[in-house]
Amino acid sequence: MGLHSTGRWPCSVCGSGVDRNSVQCTNCQKWVHRKCSGIKSSMVKVSKTFVCRGCTDQRASVDRTGMDIDDGVSLETSATNISSGY
Repeated sequence: MGLHSTGRWPCSVCGSGVDRNSVQCTNCQKWVHRKCSGIKSSMVKVSKTFVCRGCTDQRASVDRTGMDIDDGVSLETSATNISSGY
C-alpha cells in the first residue's frame, strides 16, 4: 500500500497509467492519480487511510440500502401491529 512510482497499473478513475503522485486504495487496492483522487493534503499521510471514490460510493449505497430495508421493516411491522389491534 501507499505511494506508487511506476506506470504499470491503470488509474481506477481515468484509466491511464499511474506514475508518481498516485495513491493506492486501502479497500480495493487499486491505484489512483493524485489529481483524480481529490487529495489536497499530504499524500504520505493520506496513503495509509485512502479510500477511492468507487469504494466510497459502494459503501454509501450499501448504507442507504440498509436504511431503506430497516425503515421498510419497521413500517411493515407497525402496520401489521395496528391492523392486528396491538
